[in-house]
This record gives sequence, C-alpha cells and structure tokens, in this order.
Amino acid sequence: MKKKLKRLAAVGMAGIMVWSLTACKSAKTVTKETEPLAAKAEENLLNVHIDVEVASMDPQIATDGTSFEVIAGITDGLYGVDAGGKPVPALAESVDKSSDGLTLTYHLRDAIWSNGTPVTANDFVFAWRRAVDPDTASEYAYSLLPMTYPW
Repeated sequence: MKKKLKRLAAVGMAGIMVWSLTACKSAKTVTKETEPLAAKAEENLLNVHIDVEVASMDPQIATDGTSFEVIAGITDGLYGVDAGGKPVPALAESVDKSSDGLTLTYHLRDAIWSNGTPVTANDFVFAWRRAVDPDTASEYAYSLLPMTYPW
C-alpha cells in the first residue's frame, strides 16, 4: 500500500510539473468576422468560485488545496488520473521499459506552451530537478526522490 501511495504521489507531482495550455483556444480562432470579439470571448469564459485565495501558482512551491486545484485546471503532466483514480497518459504518448526494468523512456505527445514553443523532455527534467533542489524547498520533493536515484 505504501508503495502504491508513493507511486500515486509521484504521478500527481509529475502531473503538475509541466505547464501546458493545450485546451485553450485563441478567441480569434473562434470568432466570426461579423461578431464582436468581446461577445464571443464571453461565450468562451468559465467563471469558477473559490473560497480561498490562491497562495501560489508555482507547482513546486504550492502546498494548499486551492492552489493545486487551479494549477491542475491549467496544466498537464506525463500522466493524469482518471475518474477511478488510476494513472492515465496525458502528455506521455507511450512509455518503453528497459529489459532490466530500471529505465523508462517516455515518448511525448505534440504539445506547446502558451508562447507557442514545443514542450520537450528537457522541460520535465528542469521541473523535476527544480522540485528536488534544496534551494527550492519544495514540501513535496520527497515524492520525486524515487525517480532521482538509480536503484
């Protein structure tokens, strides 16, 4: 059970490590030229009420439930969690496991950052290294430790 919880925590942290706004569309792409842009933008607006201020939008620093909910609403990681609580691929298109079981190679889906640059494996490496860096002081760094040491 403890191993399963560690694995689920690692999947959860991996899911919030990389920002991807793949679900967002530019208002310009959904607007007909005859309709005012502001009217169309309001049709594509989602208002969400939260009771507590978001403490941090930094995935490696956030510790409160509200921050995690907002971050999870606008990010994707290698995996997400389905309605049954099982890990499902998100930005990971597929994964290969080495014959000795010690190396996992993730193949990424095509995804872009909000500025249009592609999401790469280096983005994940940067985020995970930052999360376990003592200078970051992430309270959830321990959940990534099993992935940082060769076993």
